[in-house]
Amino acid sequence: MDADSSPEQEAHKQAAQREAFAQLCIAELTRLNVPGPIEYDADEFRLIVGTDKQIWNLVNIEAEHRQGVVKLPELIANFVSGVRDFNDLDTDNFESIRGILVPTVRERVYFEFTRLSAQVRKSQELAVPFRPLSDSLIVSLALDTPRALRFITQKDLDSWSMSFEEVFMVAVENLAEKSPGEWYQAEGVYIGNWEDCNSPARMVLAELIHALPVKGLPVALVPNRNYLIITGSQDIEGQKRAMEIMQEALGEPRPMSGRPLILRDERWHTFFPQYDTPLYDDYQRLYMGGAQTDYGEQKDLLTKLHEEKGEDIYIASFGVLQNTETRQLKSWCAWTKGVVSLLPCTDSIMFLNPEQGENAPILEVRWNDAIRVFAHLMKKDESLYPERWLVDSFPEEEALKAVAVKGDSE
Repeated sequence: MDADSSPEQEAHKQAAQREAFAQLCIAELTRLNVPGPIEYDADEFRLIVGTDKQIWNLVNIEAEHRQGVVKLPELIANFVSGVRDFNDLDTDNFESIRGILVPTVRERVYFEFTRLSAQVRKSQELAVPFRPLSDSLIVSLALDTPRALRFITQKDLDSWSMSFEEVFMVAVENLAEKSPGEWYQAEGVYIGNWEDCNSPARMVLAELIHALPVKGLPVALVPNRNYLIITGSQDIEGQKRAMEIMQEALGEPRPMSGRPLILRDERWHTFFPQYDTPLYDDYQRLYMGGAQTDYGEQKDLLTKLHEEKGEDIYIASFGVLQNTETRQLKSWCAWTKGVVSLLPCTDSIMFLNPEQGENAPILEVRWNDAIRVFAHLMKKDESLYPERWLVDSFPEEEALKAVAVKGDSE
């Protein structure tokens, strides 16, 4: 952001730039004789194309255009060709598309935010079946053509009279055939890029991962859809190098969070090192930054949704504090008396009572203590991810003081 620009000015500037880019895309689509009408949805930065209202998201196209490797006409032509490839498929006939089925990995928030966006727009949600890969990643199914991927929907499964697991087994077999065990190796790090915008999907191929001679258990980092980075849980230098590679790759198109996962007992779990390890601060910054981004996007969507419904619910922010002495990070949210709120899950909760005036003390309570003592006042919203808790009343002052953190909360 420019030093002299306000956030509002920057937002207006970005909107104008996106509008201009969208118009360039529309002009190119018109030149390619893509059937209209073509409408620009500025709120979602996407085009709605044709009488069947196909959704063409512009985020990734713009990101690739900014890189300057491929010019816009070629990008648009490739995208159009990909859409036409799918339109030419007989998707009602399972055997005709059996050979191009693959699993594909996305962050869970990808589908959660798509669902919330559909509710905000009052449009039909795209029902994409999936299974969990970890607490933050999910596996869905897709059709893989040379130019694009298309998600398999519940409608597709119903038309084939097949379950998700039945189709998943076929997809995994196809992916294994497309995944030779060739990795680029660099100082204890193994980098897989199969150049199909689906590299993270190889995390479902446990044999492929276990074949890598890492120190300890496999640790995976997924900075975007083109890379899968593997190192070992007992290889500090390997982890350091993996983090460096990941940080570079996060700036490329189709980014993901990159939060490290460890393969233990044939399942992927969140990986976080011990407090006294050299990379602890790096991992903490990565997790905190990812959570802050996810909760921030969720907050924007939920705020719009509650405004549409006329519901007066405050969507609390996910804040981060840093201890000035230890440099450790701590997440926090605010629970304010008299304000119905949806709280994010944080390390601590700051309790504010406006009735006590401007100089009222702010009491900090650790999340686990709050859940233990004030469980009767906190209701988890099971429909949301990342998780949030509804609070519509305030604890008694004496109960608060009894569990509040003593001393300087920072």
